Amino acid sequence: MARTQGDPMAIARTVVQRLYEVDPNQPAGRIQSLEQYRADSIAAAGIGGVMSLAVSQRVHEIGVRMAIGARPAEIIRMILGQGMGLALVGVIIGVATAFTLTSAVKSFLFGVTPNDPATFLAVAAVLAAAALAACYLPARRAAQVDPLRALRTE
Repeated sequence: MARTQGDPMAIARTVVQRLYEVDPNQPAGRIQSLEQYRADSIAAAGIGGVMSLAVSQRVHEIGVRMAIGARPAEIIRMILGQGMGLALVGVIIGVATAFTLTSAVKSFLFGVTPNDPATFLAVAAVLAAAALAACYLPARRAAQVDPLRALRTE
């Protein structure tokens, strides 16, 4: 971690070079600004918030499904399927956009090629895992809905 006065990515290459001068075997992997790190965290939390809201707005529907015989596992599968479908579309659009914009940020990349498949796959996997976790918690809550209570609320 390094504190800067200005754009942190402008001195990132210099910081990595100094790191390698001290210890050439030290990995300098994920280089990002604190703002980028915060934005990634907020994005993961945002997925969970959106899924929780979507599930809470469908309590009546979920109650009806359970009243006519849907099992909790089916409710979980339904919510996970819908949430992960949206997440998959987002990951595909994000990877495609990043792939097309890498030429613009080529000078900021260190130790990877602009279209490094391992980096793209790692980011997609992390986002998919965050989306799965964010979808699972609301799905599990939805599976515990009491059908009678859900039907009475509407």
